[in-house]
Amino acid sequence: MSPDRDSSPEGAPDESSGQESAVDTRGGLRGRVASAAGRAETVRRKAEARLAEEEPSSRKGVAIEWFARYRDADTGVNSLLLAAYLFLTIVPALVVISAYVNADPRVAATHLVARLDLTGATANLVRDVLGGAGIKKLTAALIAVVSVIVFGLGIGRTLQIVYARIWRIREQEVGITENWRYFVWLAALVAAGAVYVIELALLKDAAKWVELVSAPFWAAGLVAFLTWTPVFLLHGRITWRQALPGALVTTVGLVGIRLLSSIVFANWLNWYAKYYGGIGIAIALFFWLALVTLALIAAAAFAPAYAVRRRARTHEQDPGAGR
Repeated sequence: MSPDRDSSPEGAPDESSGQESAVDTRGGLRGRVASAAGRAETVRRKAEARLAEEEPSSRKGVAIEWFARYRDADTGVNSLLLAAYLFLTIVPALVVISAYVNADPRVAATHLVARLDLTGATANLVRDVLGGAGIKKLTAALIAVVSVIVFGLGIGRTLQIVYARIWRIREQEVGITENWRYFVWLAALVAAGAVYVIELALLKDAAKWVELVSAPFWAAGLVAFLTWTPVFLLHGRITWRQALPGALVTTVGLVGIRLLSSIVFANWLNWYAKYYGGIGIAIALFFWLALVTLALIAAAAFAPAYAVRRRARTHEQDPGAGR
């Protein structure tokens, strides 16, 4: 009798059942992944529905709206872009202004090194930068001016885009008029930075209490500048009253970063310089600027969220107000 073709020797592996098991395993894994994805989607939809039901006038509603506006601004990209523009324009401009204000830049460098408690390569780089700008003032000034002209207008443009997105206003088209608007805003920023550098030069030998007395005036000026900025860049499509809450939150955030910098900024610079040398200081400064711009955008997103709450409360008190 001929052997059965369907039979296989005892102990031999059954290839067909192995293939079926592999298919079942893959199918089971795909099923579990699909099931998990479905459950995650269900949870997401329920969370979105729960958030949508939150009253805009409540504190949770403001927080939800704040985060939504923050997300609209594409904060990660725009904060890095702002940091890059500031690094290429404002930092060189302030170095040049400091070189012209201080009769002996070496004294200013020594004062800054002592004030920040800088050591090693970090301290040497600060002395070299300020000292070099003081010796070759004209060349340094020309480089700073070129940097401001080439990159400076991008600061105003980026801020305008950010404010338009968080307020959900149509973005302006770039033209000659808009470039002049960016230039005016940039000139105001550079002027404020120049006043600050001049004050530091005049008060470098003054008592600590003098600087503390001037701090509230700087805070008030910062609030005014940050309130004016979105109103000016958005062509008055929002009011000073609407922009004020964001300016207040931004000022608090920047003051907090300023206090934090007095504690950890020197260690931050020294740490980067230890491992990366001179380039590490530039990296550390750039990341610190990125932290500042991130806080600026995040705090600015509070203003439209608060405006939504104020409108909701007004409507609750007077239902016919929005008609």
